[in-house]
Amino acid sequence: MADETQAVGFLNSILDLVDRYDVFVLDQYGVIHNGSAPYPHAVEVVQRLRQAGKTVTILSNSSKPAHFAHARLIEWGFGEVATIVTGGEMVRQGMRNRWSDFAAYGSKYTLMGWDVETDVLADLDQYDQAPIDEADFILLQGINVLSTGSEPAPIEEVAHWQPHLKAARARNLPIVCANPDKVVVRPDGSQGLCPGTVAAMYEALGGQVHYVGKPHALVYDKTLEQLAGVPKSRIVAVGDSLHHDIEGALKAGLDCVFVTGGVHAPELGIAAGVGQAPDPARCEKLFAQVLGADRRPTHVIPAFK
Repeated sequence: MADETQAVGFLNSILDLVDRYDVFVLDQYGVIHNGSAPYPHAVEVVQRLRQAGKTVTILSNSSKPAHFAHARLIEWGFGEVATIVTGGEMVRQGMRNRWSDFAAYGSKYTLMGWDVETDVLADLDQYDQAPIDEADFILLQGINVLSTGSEPAPIEEVAHWQPHLKAARARNLPIVCANPDKVVVRPDGSQGLCPGTVAAMYEALGGQVHYVGKPHALVYDKTLEQLAGVPKSRIVAVGDSLHHDIEGALKAGLDCVFVTGGVHAPELGIAAGVGQAPDPARCEKLFAQVLGADRRPTHVIPAFK
């Protein structure tokens, strides 16, 4: 099990860890790609890990089904990975199989999404989209469209979600949030909003949110189930979000690598995605703010290289 209080190790390359770990659990956005293309060296590093006999898996807060991530990884040259767990895939499987965490939800839902094509419940016969005044729950996958079974309505500003959230709150509808992230690194290095931001708006109204994704336990439990037989001490999780990747790994008892050139790059005074090394003192201050006085990532690296 990870020692949350150990001294942080600053690395030059993820390959420095090949003798220490057998399984590398990788985040996607902000670590191996920016949503439009792989980061420099990322494809090569994944290939070299595989050549060294290491197992490479993906654990992502993407609200899309796992097959979307798989297709993109293949297209970009990463090759096959051992497993892919996404927030969206866990919602899909949980709803389809009526896992205990999902068994209470009814059959009618309103989609708040990026688009209708990636709706994780769309092809499941037991669920149908419905207007908020008829829905049993809200499925929150994105922040661009509201879909109720008819023509989806575009949402141009995050503030425009407020009346829809108030309508859901008036009926005390639960939200199932398939991506707890609040922000993401865009291809140009800027930050965009994610479903977690809308979920927080709903919580501010007193609404109930069921988060599926890092740092919550379900996605780690399912990842570790697929790695049965591998000691936790031989597994390392790699991510760029202290709130999600690092917090989740520490809760799951896993060693972890914090990639500084991702979502926290602005707070560390560095450019995103270019491998610029941050000031260790500035890292330490951020760790204390987010993780607390005594909890730290196991390793720190400027970029996945």
